[in-house]
Amino acid sequence: MRRAAIALLLALSAVVLTAPVASAHSELLSTSPARDGVLAEPPTEVVLTFSTAVQSTGAAVVVTTADGTRLDDGPVTRDGARMIQRVKAGSGAVDVRWRAVSEDGHQLTGTFGYQVGAPSGDSAAATTPAPVSAAQAPAERPPAAESSPLYRRLLGPAALVIAGLVLAIVAWRSGKHSKTNEPVSKEPQS
Repeated sequence: MRRAAIALLLALSAVVLTAPVASAHSELLSTSPARDGVLAEPPTEVVLTFSTAVQSTGAAVVVTTADGTRLDDGPVTRDGARMIQRVKAGSGAVDVRWRAVSEDGHQLTGTFGYQVGAPSGDSAAATTPAPVSAAQAPAERPPAAESSPLYRRLLGPAALVIAGLVLAIVAWRSGKHSKTNEPVSKEPQS
């Protein structure tokens, strides 16, 4: 019994320690235009790039100006891990709200904004970098708050290791107490 428990523990440890961390949920990796970017010219499309492919069902991108005017033009298209929304020309502060569904069915949502043209006000113009064209705007990774925390990725493997250790301890203790030092008689009883 003890050998079986040790073999089981070793097999379980080998599986857990050699298996890659499963992360089926997709994460937003970058946006174009970049989050909080300042553009000289309005973009023709908004592109969201995810870590894995997303479903076309349930995908939505709503692009609005500060006064609530909708700039999104037509349906969202999907190209593997990218969602693409055509947009009409607009100026000033632009808000992008999006929703996507990863291949495993997990719903993702988020928002970001960008600026078309120089911001209004002298103080804002002094602290804002010079506008760049939409083609030159660098894509950037969103804040870490939108990605899955590391503890969620390690929770499953940690639970398996703990369960394996508990099983091994229980098997070892039960084997230790059930042993006797009395020889087994081979004589048939009458």
